[in-house]
Amino acid sequence: MSDSECDRLIKLIDSNLVKELSKDSTGAFLISKLLQIENHKRVMRMVEENLSELIVHPIGNYIVQECFKKMEDGEHLFIIEKFKDDFKHIALSQHGSIVIKKFMSVASDKVLDIFFTQVVLPDFKIFASNPLTEIFLQNVKLKIKPIMEGTSSSFVVPALFDHCNKQGKKELITALKPHILEMSYNRNSSRVLQHILNTCDRGELDSMILLLLSNFDNVITHESSAPIFQMIVERGFGESVFLRMKGNMLSYASHPLGSYVVSQCIKNCKKSVTDQILLELLVDDVSNNQVSENKVLQLVKSKAGSFVLLDCLQLVSEKYANQAVFDSLLDTLSKNILSIRNSVLKKRIIELCEKRDNKLN
Repeated sequence: MSDSECDRLIKLIDSNLVKELSKDSTGAFLISKLLQIENHKRVMRMVEENLSELIVHPIGNYIVQECFKKMEDGEHLFIIEKFKDDFKHIALSQHGSIVIKKFMSVASDKVLDIFFTQVVLPDFKIFASNPLTEIFLQNVKLKIKPIMEGTSSSFVVPALFDHCNKQGKKELITALKPHILEMSYNRNSSRVLQHILNTCDRGELDSMILLLLSNFDNVITHESSAPIFQMIVERGFGESVFLRMKGNMLSYASHPLGSYVVSQCIKNCKKSVTDQILLELLVDDVSNNQVSENKVLQLVKSKAGSFVLLDCLQLVSEKYANQAVFDSLLDTLSKNILSIRNSVLKKRIIELCEKRDNKLN
């Protein structure tokens, strides 16, 4: 059939005829042919009028898939708006779930973000249940970077990750690994990474942390990615993080973002590690446990460093009771108290000095 013949036929058919033809194998072939010509929009509109019925039909669903492939963003968004309350019911049928998979695969990142926000998230349990778990998993894997970076769609990945079995979790992690560094710098995908890193198996965690550590200096000083390392320390990888900071601990402790990671190491690492942190941050001569005034003043000068000093005071005064380092640190801080702008640190120094004086008396 030529295009001109198809054009004449399009003018003769109506919505009901398109619906009936789409349910028959021979008729569906004809409708598919009409969708290939330049003047296919009218046929597509008639398919849309019968979408709810055709989308779950054994033959009609193929016509719907053809239409989805030809639609532009505006048309995809119209479908979402018109049928957003029906998608959850469509998802429960075998043919409907296949059509949803096609819609997800051809939609742009912008449309996908809105689809996840308005359609998937409100009824996530329905969409993530069998047989759709695998469908969602496959499509999230294919578009994991734009999904995780979407303002709202990023929330579907943690939900899906929690819902998946062990193999599904492994597949999602495998999909995100090539993008892990780039995604760590995005505010939305960073939150998703934190969730996955905080809940995944130790074996999977090891491989992802190695990737993040490979670009440590950039990751630890970026506003979106720095919190990832705080969480990694909490999960027991403080020593690995410390070894990356070793030699530059004072610089990281004075950094607005790096200081949070240093503090987490002080609070969560074992004694052998925290001892090394204290020595590098505070002491020049390890033989006499005397605190370096220059190092302390460097920390005091920055708001971030002053809070790290608070953690150091807490550590040496309570956790390990290293009296020599504690006395030296407290003496140095009290001597330079007028240089300290952090009121919380000032108050703590005064409290500890009074407490020590009371003990001596």
